[in-house]
Amino acid sequence: MAVPTAVTIPSRNASASVAVAFAAAPTSPTTITWLPGDILIAYNSSVDTGYTVTITSNPKSRRSSTVITDEAIAFGIYRIFPRFPPQDDDTLTIQASNAAVMFARISTMTQPA
Repeated sequence: MAVPTAVTIPSRNASASVAVAFAAAPTSPTTITWLPGDILIAYNSSVDTGYTVTITSNPKSRRSSTVITDEAIAFGIYRIFPRFPPQDDDTLTIQASNAAVMFARISTMTQPA
């Protein structure tokens, strides 16, 4: 499993193409950086089986986490998760039910070091 590295585009109005790199989905909960304006793409690379993607918020210790979405993705299908609300500590937890699901992240903001 590799955490998807964000591909940064210069602006929402950028006209140049950007190569997106997919990473195998984590099958256990994994925290990723999430900045306002980011877009997450999930792709089920399986040729015959649908799998589930779960995205959970990571609130500070005074609140509990909540499932933002828990969606089945049919085989061969891309699912685009556009802008989620701002997240505590700029993180989300992502997980898929199988490593056949691939994730990619697109951002319009400069990524933290």
